[in-house]
Amino acid sequence: MNSSDRGDEPVTPRRPTFTEQYRRWRRRRIAAFSLIALGSAVVLSHVVVHLGNIQWLPMQDLLTGYPTGGALVVIGLIVLGTK
Repeated sequence: MNSSDRGDEPVTPRRPTFTEQYRRWRRRRIAAFSLIALGSAVVLSHVVVHLGNIQWLPMQDLLTGYPTGGALVVIGLIVLGTK
């Protein structure tokens, strides 16, 4: 019994349609801008904390610091720049 008797046909990989590509691009773009916005909020909150000398958390410099905000912004920019 060969493949033509069973009705099996070779499966060719289907190329994504324009709509599927656009949806993926749009999701990736929304995720990237969300990361950039979150990183900017972290940096701005850190600036406010240092200007007002407010202590929210005992380890606030490690949790809400410039490196965390900067890393989120950089990751967002990397995601935004990928194809």
